[in-house]
Amino acid sequence: FGARPPAAPAQCNYNALINDTPVTGAAVTTLFSFSGSSGFFGAVGTRSASGSNHDLAVFSATAASPTCVTNQVGVSATAAGVDFVLGDFRPGRNGLGTFYPKLTRTTGAGSALTEWDSGGDEIVVDDSPIVRNTDQVLDVFQVFLEGGVTYVVDFRPSLGVDAKVLIFRNPAAAPYWAGRASRLVESTGITNFTASASDEYAVVVVNDDGGFSTYTLAIDQCQPPIDLTGGV
Repeated sequence: FGARPPAAPAQCNYNALINDTPVTGAAVTTLFSFSGSSGFFGAVGTRSASGSNHDLAVFSATAASPTCVTNQVGVSATAAGVDFVLGDFRPGRNGLGTFYPKLTRTTGAGSALTEWDSGGDEIVVDDSPIVRNTDQVLDVFQVFLEGGVTYVVDFRPSLGVDAKVLIFRNPAAAPYWAGRASRLVESTGITNFTASASDEYAVVVVNDDGGFSTYTLAIDQCQPPIDLTGGV
């Protein structure tokens, strides 16, 4: 018998994520890639199938097999619901190169649905509510808020869906990555939020249970009425 040929080295396969296109993966470890979008907040998120849990980490560079990725920039490891990592791609913050999410199943044997949302949708304060379906893992918006002002975050998911709204802010004109645990507020309905500084804030809506329905979202500013004097 001839000598057995050496085993082929394991390959690193990076599944490219397309904006707003959820992808299902069933492996214990799955690697992805996405490119940041200039001028906006963006986020990659994953929702595990019932009975399973997956953790999500984002890396800025590839490595040789079997590691495949290196230089972790963000991580999210909640016990239930959607895990996501938010990045700030406005000028002077994160670079616009390719980034590499790594999805790791920690419990169960089920699959996970993973999505990249490049952002770019601006919420205008006191404008008509945005209406969206909950067929995604997450939606990413941004809104300019004035420091010291209290706003009403008018979030109304339809009955039968476990959706939530979360708000984030990059505290400096510098690179910024944040997991779900870093939110400033998280709510299942209408709530108040006082902005700490005048800035663009990221607003993320997640669908934690995968139910299909709709939600509406608006951010309003309630100011005390101004007394008007006749002729003035």
